[in-house]
Amino acid sequence: MATKHFYFRCVSNPNGPLLKLLGWEAAEMRSHPDYEEVDEMGEVIEREDYGDETIPMSVAAPSK
Repeated sequence: MATKHFYFRCVSNPNGPLLKLLGWEAAEMRSHPDYEEVDEMGEVIEREDYGDETIPMSVAAPSK
């Protein structure tokens, strides 16, 4: 199964590189006032409700 990535762009630096995050990081970043969620091409994603998308809130630590 492929890992789903989420992309974010800094509002104050729209020409900067996109942040590529995993589920639990994206869940936290969505509430950050300086970043907006975008697709991998940099187009803004407008969503009113994230309830239809499951984002894992924890990631298992690699075993030693």
